[in-house]
Amino acid sequence: MTGSLKTPLAGLGVDDRPVGLADACRSVGLCRILDIGHVGIELWHVDLVEAADGLLAMEQDAPRLSDDDCARVQTMFGDEASRSRVRRERLATYVALRLVVEQAHAESGGAPAELSRVPFVRTMEGRPSLPGFRGDFSLSHVAGHALIGVAREGSIGVDLERPRVLRMEARRRALIEAAAARMAPQSPLPADGDARFIAAWVRVEAFAKARRISLARLLTDIGALGGGGAMAVAERAVQRSGWPNASHETTVRDLAVAGGLVAALAYVKHPKH
Repeated sequence: MTGSLKTPLAGLGVDDRPVGLADACRSVGLCRILDIGHVGIELWHVDLVEAADGLLAMEQDAPRLSDDDCARVQTMFGDEASRSRVRRERLATYVALRLVVEQAHAESGGAPAELSRVPFVRTMEGRPSLPGFRGDFSLSHVAGHALIGVAREGSIGVDLERPRVLRMEARRRALIEAAAARMAPQSPLPADGDARFIAAWVRVEAFAKARRISLARLLTDIGALGGGGAMAVAERAVQRSGWPNASHETTVRDLAVAGGLVAALAYVKHPKH
């Protein structure tokens, strides 16, 4: 990847100002952060508390969700009140994801209707793709918020978390933090213990998504899952020759998201054939 991508990505912020989409989704926060040549990267932060009503009304007027989307939402568990909230948020998230993907598809010369109600295809690790879409996307969701990344070329990964206290063996934490530090050496991790680990975690998750490998595989490679491991393997995890597109550098950057959420973006530019 050329160095020209690194500077524009540094210190990215996800704009939480509401931007209308077809006059029916005014509460969805959208900001196109970067577009280099034919590589269009878009990030959307969705405040589901504010946007869910508009998104679900939009779906009622012009259905986009597949039968599989609706079936997956029905599998949410918990008490009745929790299930109702979670299902509503997840449905709204799926609608927002399809709107973002449709827009990116149209900007690449496709017809949005081509993707309507088409089921997502998921890998064994659960990573979704949409047949017919000329790009890549990534979704992360926490209660009340979603983060959606789209790339018209290459592969993209995003992760979103709430600040919280996490309990983990000190050795495993150190290995994950060391790997995350190597992924974005120009951006030091926070000094505070819990804030430092959450910032490291979102980088690692986004990196795995962009590399199209399982999180378990990445954690195993850096020694944080399973036996063995040493600090030196953190570097190997970033440069590992056996990974897809290993000759193409993965750019990882932290994101500032409204509401104090912690997030990261990872991007791999694939070679043209």
